[in-house]
Amino acid sequence: DFARQIDESIRTYFCGYTFNAVTGLLPVVEGIIRKMAAGQNRDIGQGTKKLNEELQTLVDRELQSPACYGERLVVLEAFRDFVRDRLLQNTDRYVGLNEFNRHGILHGIFEDFGQAINFLRLITLLDLLCFSIGLIKGGVSMFAPEPTPESSKLAGIYAILCSFHNNISA
Repeated sequence: DFARQIDESIRTYFCGYTFNAVTGLLPVVEGIIRKMAAGQNRDIGQGTKKLNEELQTLVDRELQSPACYGERLVVLEAFRDFVRDRLLQNTDRYVGLNEFNRHGILHGIFEDFGQAINFLRLITLLDLLCFSIGLIKGGVSMFAPEPTPESSKLAGIYAILCSFHNNISA
C-alpha cells in the first residue's frame, strides 16, 4: 500500500538526503499500523495514542496463541516497547538517542534527526511490521520471496544508488 513512499524514501536516502528520507518514511510506519488495525475491524482514531494499543494487541495475540513462541514474543514486545518509549513518546519526556521521536521530527522540534541510523531504524520497523502482518495473516512464509523480473530490476536500481551513495560519502 505504501510502495511509492517507501521507494522514494529509499532513493532519497541513497542520494544523501537523509532528513527527507526519514520524514518521508516515518508516516508510513504509522499508516501501516493503522491499516493493520482497520484490517482487524479496529478504529484507532486520528491521534497516536491508540497506535501503542494496536502494538499491544500484537503481543496479546501471541500470548494467547496455542503456538506461542518465546522468541517471537520477545521480538513483538521489544517492537511495542521501542515504539511506545521512543518513537511515540511525548517529546518532553523523550530520552532516546539521535532524536528519533515522531513528534519531535514531524512537529519541527528536533533539528538533528536526519542521520543514517534513523533511516535504518525505520527500515527495521518496516521489516517488523511485515513480520507482524505475516503472523496475523498466517500461512505466509517469513523467508524472502523468489525474485521477479520487476523486483530484480528494482534491486539493480538500488544497488546503483547504493554505489553512488558510497562514492559521495567517501
